[in-house]
Amino acid sequence: MEKLVVGMDIQTEYVEACYFDADMEDVVEVAEVSSGEMKRVSNDLFFSVEENCWYCGVKAQELYMIKPGQMYSDIYDNLDSNSIIIAGGREYIYMDLFCILIRLQLEQLFGEEIGKLSKLVISSPMADIVLNKAVGRLARFLKLDKEQVELISPMLGRLFYIFSQDSSVWSYGAAVFHYDESLILERIQVLRYQNPMKITISTETFDSMPPVDASNSEKDNAFHEVVREAFFGRSKAVSGVYLVGRGFLNNWLDNSLDNLCRGRRVFMGQNMCAKGACYAAASGSAAISPKGDVYVNATGMIQYDIGIKVIYQGREQIAPIALGGREWFATTGSVTIFLDDTNRIEIDMYHRGTNELVKEVIEIKGLPNRPPKTTKLTITVRYLDERRGEICIRDKGFGTMYPTTGKMYIKEFLLPEER
Repeated sequence: MEKLVVGMDIQTEYVEACYFDADMEDVVEVAEVSSGEMKRVSNDLFFSVEENCWYCGVKAQELYMIKPGQMYSDIYDNLDSNSIIIAGGREYIYMDLFCILIRLQLEQLFGEEIGKLSKLVISSPMADIVLNKAVGRLARFLKLDKEQVELISPMLGRLFYIFSQDSSVWSYGAAVFHYDESLILERIQVLRYQNPMKITISTETFDSMPPVDASNSEKDNAFHEVVREAFFGRSKAVSGVYLVGRGFLNNWLDNSLDNLCRGRRVFMGQNMCAKGACYAAASGSAAISPKGDVYVNATGMIQYDIGIKVIYQGREQIAPIALGGREWFATTGSVTIFLDDTNRIEIDMYHRGTNELVKEVIEIKGLPNRPPKTTKLTITVRYLDERRGEICIRDKGFGTMYPTTGKMYIKEFLLPEER
């Protein structure tokens, strides 16, 4: 293959991965040769003192038992730690170990093809601002641009997977049942003929479902009632249903299956997130709709495009800073402007679905008097959660003529609640 496009699902104990086959125009699982099941590589990282080398997965576990060295199995628990780790005479922090681990896992999964890696999208239930920072570090470690390595949540991974299927599966909405510790329904409502198309995701927990180790008949009878409750009425109709989680193993669906398949297509599988991440990678962006013609109303999604008005070639335009359509931990951006004859910076935030405008005004005080267009400012936006964010403005001066003061202005903002 000319380019390697990869989707990876990182769980607490292991990773799985897929790649996009351009000839088949579809996602292919990296599978075990012996069983055909999706290959998993554990998140164990071992440094061998004798060989002065790092190992991961099963090899790491084997060497730990027979070779002097150090095993690291708690990397994800310590990603935000700045503790110094010394191995082979070099100093590392846990984010460095994360980069080494992912590189080794990719090599184990794809071999020499890893040199052709052009896009990697990672899905993980641990996705947050710390892991996203680590993913940015990983991009540099792999010698890729930051846009070539992106992080998404499992929710977005599943969404990419579903919307990569034929529209008959999702045209009237879709549902994903997760059955592990409890039974959770993720309902995906689709308003296709609204402009932009609106996707709303909501969740519901069914406490009436017994634990996964209950008898098959007990689970079947309980799930039969859950299905009837979940899809009763036209407003709850869906085109496709996906069953994921270890609770659906062992072929116990019987009475409930007839009810489940009534007017709906039903799929069962455990690899939606890895495949969805791969479809996202193949699309070129982890944003569900970079053009803004679709917006997703779901927990963690940012609906606002943030920018600043500038004059370009005599016309007023919006210079984008941070575009919505992504999850909060992955939404950030910056722009550089030259300040005119003013000390006020107005930031505009436009809702992608309603065009609602929210303004933030920041007063720039304490800078030396400079002629217009000789004060260079860098404006950066990042989010602290799905509604709170901060705008950071840094004075860059204007070369040696007007040196920077090093001043920085920070203002937090709060987006309105979604209606």
